[in-house]
Amino acid sequence: MEIDEYVSFLLGTAEGVSCVKVGGTLNVSHDMANRFLSMNRFTGKDLFEHARPRLGLSGGVLTVDDSVADKPYSSIEANDLVGMHWSGKHHKTVLGVNLVLLIYTDRDGVSLPVNFSLFDADGDMSKHDLMQRMVLQVLGWGLRPGLVTADSWYSSLDNLKFLRDRELGFMVGLAKNRIVSPNKGERLQVGQLAIPQEGALVHLKGFGLVKVFRTVSLSGDVRHYAVYGHGQEQTCGRQEFKGLKKIHWQVETTFRHLKQFCSLEKFFVRKRQQVTNHFFCALRGVQRLLNMHRDGVIETVGAIRKIIYRNALRDFINEFA
Repeated sequence: MEIDEYVSFLLGTAEGVSCVKVGGTLNVSHDMANRFLSMNRFTGKDLFEHARPRLGLSGGVLTVDDSVADKPYSSIEANDLVGMHWSGKHHKTVLGVNLVLLIYTDRDGVSLPVNFSLFDADGDMSKHDLMQRMVLQVLGWGLRPGLVTADSWYSSLDNLKFLRDRELGFMVGLAKNRIVSPNKGERLQVGQLAIPQEGALVHLKGFGLVKVFRTVSLSGDVRHYAVYGHGQEQTCGRQEFKGLKKIHWQVETTFRHLKQFCSLEKFFVRKRQQVTNHFFCALRGVQRLLNMHRDGVIETVGAIRKIIYRNALRDFINEFA
């Protein structure tokens, strides 16, 4: 069984993914499907190499975020990577597999996943460690982003200094209690700071000068962000900040595509390598969908399921009408 066959199965199936269902659909034995998920060793480097030809590798924006693939009925004891993780979707800790993802958006606006890891709560690495390792990996593979975006989870002082030491700028979320100094000798929580529309230049405790912005959603949700340009004056304006926010939102869209159209959460395998390979194939699926959409093959990413259903319905009518 080839990887393209499994990826196509993930894009087309509306059911759960099991080796029996994969085998029955592709006319192979379920053991062959099991061996495919068990024996391969797909990595983030493989994901990057598939994305490389479509991307301008210099000067774009690298985005880091994580999401939980819900597995509410799985046993932690019987599944290698299933654990309790905080979910932004559910606003509570839930049972699932935590995917840490890097997406790169080049200067032409092309956005594709370029690296991934599955977080093991019982392992030796925190999500901060994973983030730093993954950034170092893509830099080693030849990616040269100008800036990194992340939510407040990844805005620790250690992470910000890590990015600065790699000569990377950033736009990161800030918790409302982060300490800033708008003037020498004055210290405030960023949530207490008066911030104009064009942002406020402040000293972030332990780091240095950044430009901070505040956003207020229609529901009244208040968020704060720090923007830092490496080796330049911190002159980011509101329009540039909004542009970075829009680019950062691509990662949320990608997580939605993975779950809705690439069967990310529908697997029934349990072992670490099997789950990793399934996630890799789902990510290859979203790469394929994004490329098809950009090439004009499909009108929207979600249109793929409509096309599959329409063709299947046409075949059914032709055979049985």
